[in-house]
Amino acid sequence: MDEPTLGELLRDVQSDVRAIRDAQTSYLTKEMYEVREKALERRVTALEESRQTWVRLVVSAFALPLLVLLAAVALGVRP
Repeated sequence: MDEPTLGELLRDVQSDVRAIRDAQTSYLTKEMYEVREKALERRVTALEESRQTWVRLVVSAFALPLLVLLAAVALGVRP
């Protein structure tokens, strides 16, 4: 009576197959990984460009008026 019955072996194999199938749903295919990676790269690029735009805007908001003021003082024009 130590040996498992055919039904017990079948249930054991079925549970193993279910476990494998459930585990496979958490894995990504290579194609899905590449799609997600490209989407993340596009998002990071867009964020970096947005940041650069804000830096340029802030620099131009302070630097250009300062340069105009310095040029006016250098030319002897009173603002």
